[in-house]
Amino acid sequence: EMATRPSFGQHPDNTNAVDNPVGHRCPGQGGPVPRPSRDAACLDALMHSGGAAEVAVLAAASSRSAVRACLAAGHLVSIGGGWVVSAGLGSRLREPPRSPAWHLLPEEWSAQWPELLVARSAVAASRRAALAGRCAALHRGWAVLVDPASTELATPHGRKARNLPAVLGPTILVRRRLAAEELAARVTSPVSTVLDCAATLPFREALAIADSALRAGAVSHGELEEAAARRHASRAAVLCVVAAASGLAANPFESALRALLVGVEGASFTPQLSVPTSMGPARVDLGDGELRIAVVAVTDLVAGCEQAFARDIRRYNALVAQDWAVLRVSFRDLMTRPEVVRDQVQSVVWARLSRR
Repeated sequence: EMATRPSFGQHPDNTNAVDNPVGHRCPGQGGPVPRPSRDAACLDALMHSGGAAEVAVLAAASSRSAVRACLAAGHLVSIGGGWVVSAGLGSRLREPPRSPAWHLLPEEWSAQWPELLVARSAVAASRRAALAGRCAALHRGWAVLVDPASTELATPHGRKARNLPAVLGPTILVRRRLAAEELAARVTSPVSTVLDCAATLPFREALAIADSALRAGAVSHGELEEAAARRHASRAAVLCVVAAASGLAANPFESALRALLVGVEGASFTPQLSVPTSMGPARVDLGDGELRIAVVAVTDLVAGCEQAFARDIRRYNALVAQDWAVLRVSFRDLMTRPEVVRDQVQSVVWARLSRR
């Protein structure tokens, strides 16, 4: 679904070198070979830490004066809590790049996205917190419907909140119970991430994340049901999301469309329903086999591919020839005119029911 996420502590570009503003003198130019400067050693240590590290680690590899010099020169950015990041990662926090979203063509993905993942994990470490909500979902490689505009963190109850420096960019800090494993990993567990999103996000966004987690195999439906049954905060919202979650949805667009159609009376839509046709099995994004209604999520990714577009047209025509009603929904309409989409589907459902 998404581009491969670099692990924390790995340089985002997977290279063995970085642009080093503190140049080394080349040997062989006469005189003894000079020792690399401590400033360069500091930046080398930062590179080997993936662009984010504790000040103590960099000082041990160079010196505290070298760390101060790199900070003064703008090569390092302090994010508080004894942590620093490279200037590049600092800029990603202030102006987050677009994620490699499921509904964008690959050429529209931001090359700086992996750096934001590393930077956000460093922020969690500097706060002695864990990435939470949509940030936790993205950290685990799950597709989301809407990118978070802020770094979302969870911190244990009773821990004194620190002032968040402006360099971190928009940051949301919530208090909740965290397991030792979550603090060590700097990210909430898969089950907690799904339930936290179910409790705080709009239904369609929460369902998209729950579907992504199931589709990725990070959680099972049984695990979600068991944890939701023990949940007290926002219990009704959590149970609603868990009951509707399905790993069959292909992407967050289909999840959000299914969330919208939950309110349609008289129909029951199944994700990725397979329908036998004269051309062979046709799979529709959402289908009601009894009423013969198919709702299709149309993306630019398909429309931009001539072969895939032609294949879809043939599939839709085969369904119509078998008395299926096929409704096509664009992502823009789903996000900006959901009530219109729901009313249109409801009208088709009532028309089909009146024929009985």
